[in-house]
Amino acid sequence: MFRPSSLAAIALLAVMAFFGGTALAAAPASSPEASKPLPPLSSGGARPVQIFDVAAGQVVRTLANSAEFQAVARQWLHDVQGMSPNFTPDDRCGYVFRIPLKEVRKVQLEKAGFEVQEVFLFYCRGKEPEMLAFDLKNKPYLLRVNTDVRPFLALAGFEPKS
Repeated sequence: MFRPSSLAAIALLAVMAFFGGTALAAAPASSPEASKPLPPLSSGGARPVQIFDVAAGQVVRTLANSAEFQAVARQWLHDVQGMSPNFTPDDRCGYVFRIPLKEVRKVQLEKAGFEVQEVFLFYCRGKEPEMLAFDLKNKPYLLRVNTDVRPFLALAGFEPKS
């Protein structure tokens, strides 16, 4: 059965642990700080693109957040198919690709829309990728995405082990 609150909490904790906390690691949803939007990304340099190896438990590559990576992230957002009722992060294989967006982007689902500043694509060879995105108030969205990760992998010069 799909239980968004428990899956969202697991995914949020996993992402925060994976990337050492980000602007998304603000406050618990019940606190007044949770309703505050994230700070703008234009406050200096762009945050980097990162590849986290789940099995190794660490970031294995950090890359400059170029216009090409921004185009990849826009494509991922375009390829969103809806909410993911079966979000299944697997700690035995795969990677998490993080791309902070230089501009806020709108995601439109069938029954709702929201704006995001950062996307996390969960990738495990042989499985459909899944995306975690947070709205501007840090509410997590677990999304089905039908996308080709090869352009990202080529751009990152990265060959997944598993």
